[in-house]
Amino acid sequence: MENVHGDCTACKLLVDTFLVGLEKTKKGNFAGGNTDWEEKKLGTYKKSETRFLEIIEFVCKKDSLDDKDTYSHISNIEFKCHTLLENHEEEIEEWFKNDQDKHSDMMKYFCYDKFKLCCPSGYYSSECKPCPGLLSNGKVCYGRGTCNGDGLRKGTGKCSCDEGYAGPYCNNCASQYFEKIKTDSYIECEKCYEGCAKGCKSSGPKGCTACRTGFEMNEELGCIDIDECLDGEKKCTKANQICKNNIGSYNCLCTDGYILNGKTNECEVDINAHPPSGWYRPDTFLKSIALTSFVAILGFVIWQRSLTLAILALIASILIAYIEYNVDIDSIPDEAKKLFNS
Repeated sequence: MENVHGDCTACKLLVDTFLVGLEKTKKGNFAGGNTDWEEKKLGTYKKSETRFLEIIEFVCKKDSLDDKDTYSHISNIEFKCHTLLENHEEEIEEWFKNDQDKHSDMMKYFCYDKFKLCCPSGYYSSECKPCPGLLSNGKVCYGRGTCNGDGLRKGTGKCSCDEGYAGPYCNNCASQYFEKIKTDSYIECEKCYEGCAKGCKSSGPKGCTACRTGFEMNEELGCIDIDECLDGEKKCTKANQICKNNIGSYNCLCTDGYILNGKTNECEVDINAHPPSGWYRPDTFLKSIALTSFVAILGFVIWQRSLTLAILALIASILIAYIEYNVDIDSIPDEAKKLFNS
C-alpha cells in the first residue's frame, strides 16, 4: 500500500487517540437501563457499533490526549489524521470488532504492517532496513547518534553523531576528543584540554600531542598558557590601556576611570564612573572656586559698599554661569585632569 493518505505521525495520532477513546468507554453500556436484555438482543457493548462511534469522537483530536503538546509542533496533523481515518475507517472498525484480541498491538498492526506508514524504532526506509549498529551491537549508531529516518518509511539511514563522536557508526572519537572507555558495544569520548592541537592521548595539559597557538609545551606540565603581557613586547600601545592575559591569548583593556569609544577605538574618560578617592571632577572644582569667590566678594560688597567689589562680584557671577553652561569635562585635556587627582 502506497503512502498516499498520511504519514507516520498522523498514524500515531490516530492510534493514540483511538486508544484514549477505547479506555474512556471501557466501562460504558447501551444506557438503556436493561443491560442483560440489551446484550442478548444487540450483542455486547464491548465490540458494538455504538461504542465504536463513541470512540471515533476522540480520534484525531489532540485535546483528547493527556499530553496535549505531543503533536503541537506538527502542522495540519489533525487534518492528516482525519484523512487517514476516512480512508481506512472500515478496516479500523473491522479490527475493533473482530481482530483486536488477535492483533492487540494497534500501532504495529496498522502503522507498521497494514498501512506501511511507519517502521519500528531502529529501522528506516520503505523496506524498514535496520539502522547502522542495530544488528551488530543492538544500539542504533552505537548509542552515540541518531539514524536518519529512524521509525519512518523514508530517510537515508545515515548516522548523525553526537558532539565528540564520529564515523559511519559513531563508534569513533571526533577530532580534539580521546577514547576514555571503549568496548565492543560501548564508547565514551572526552574532550581534549583547550591548549591541545592535533588531538590528545588523555585528559589535561599533559595529554596533548601538540600545543595550539598561545600555549607552549613544558616537559613536566604539558601545554601551558603563554602570558603574552609578560613576554617583553608591549602589546597594548594606545593611551590609557593595559594588557590583560587570558587563556591562549590576551586583551587590551582601558584602565580604571576610562571607557572604550567604539567609534574611535580609543580609551576616553568615563564620566559615569565612580571617582577614585581624593579626585574631583574638574568642572565641579571650577564651579566651587567661582561660587566661593562670588560669596566672599558679595560679603565684602555689603560690608564695604564698594563699587569695585560690586564689579568683581558681577564678574564672578558671569564666570559661574559660563562654567555651568559651557565647560564640558570632555573638553578638558587629560593632563589638566590629572591635577585634580590627589
